Amino acid sequence: MESKGYKCNIFLRQRPNLLETATFELNRDKIAVIGQHRSSNLGKFFEFIKSFVHLFFYFANNRPRVAVSIGGQELCLISYIFGTKVISFNDDPGHGIVFKITANTATELVLPKIIGYNSENSFGYPSYKELAHLHPSTFKSNYSALEKYNLQKYSYVIFREQDSVSMVYRNVSIGDFKEVVSKLENKKLKLVFSLENKKNIDYYEKRGVILKEPVSDFHSIIKYSALVITTGDTLAREASLLGVPAIYAGRRDMPINKELIKLGLIFKIDDISKIPNFIRLLTNSVYQQNYKKRAQAYLNTCANTSEIITERIDRLAKC
Repeated sequence: MESKGYKCNIFLRQRPNLLETATFELNRDKIAVIGQHRSSNLGKFFEFIKSFVHLFFYFANNRPRVAVSIGGQELCLISYIFGTKVISFNDDPGHGIVFKITANTATELVLPKIIGYNSENSFGYPSYKELAHLHPSTFKSNYSALEKYNLQKYSYVIFREQDSVSMVYRNVSIGDFKEVVSKLENKKLKLVFSLENKKNIDYYEKRGVILKEPVSDFHSIIKYSALVITTGDTLAREASLLGVPAIYAGRRDMPINKELIKLGLIFKIDDISKIPNFIRLLTNSVYQQNYKKRAQAYLNTCANTSEIITERIDRLAKC
């Protein structure tokens, strides 16, 4: 958007490593923190008010032409009050009143068609948010990223353990993967850990490689893994769309995942104790070759989400 002449200001609500990762990935120093994620309902309400106030004063002093959010009920509400056009990119309509605020105040609600949500102000697109940065026309993997961690292609399993502080991950428990890891210690596959919450880092550090955020070429490390096991739904989709078998252990039933689960590209396993039984099958070389072909065939049907995002913003800005 900046190459088109727009001035862009970025705001986020902090959770573990998010600001550091965003600063690193976007190569920007000026990202404003307007609050943080809290685990309690009272904390979430307090942060809503805090974010609302920050954005109110920003809008009062700057009057942006267009506002854009991922979800972002506070931004949509503030934009509605100030009469500013706002787009909400969303792929998770399962948050009750939070989603209703967003849907009723956004100028345009942009969601993947696969979700099946329709309203007067919604626009459905044939892809996933993850393909804004992972579509083949955008993402180029870097094999040398493995050298820093002494990894070899397709010889390691990635475990991603999300912090439960965010509403999106409220169903997960820190330390869920200890049982799985204990059964894999003597296997040939190397274990790699990406930990949003560092509570159990000493345990995992003795049993594998810890990725230290922000991770350079993180998605290349995913691309060359044999398997991804995660309590985060985003990483499950990222892995599957990169051609890597993904086990989603976050327990939520999400419309955005249904097609990938149906196609056998994501495996939703709620009972953590059953995961070791799947690992031998999913890391079999013949199975992996077949999986990558199926994943590529599906990927070929998906649009470049970056192009959709910029087109929708540019269109609204010119209205």
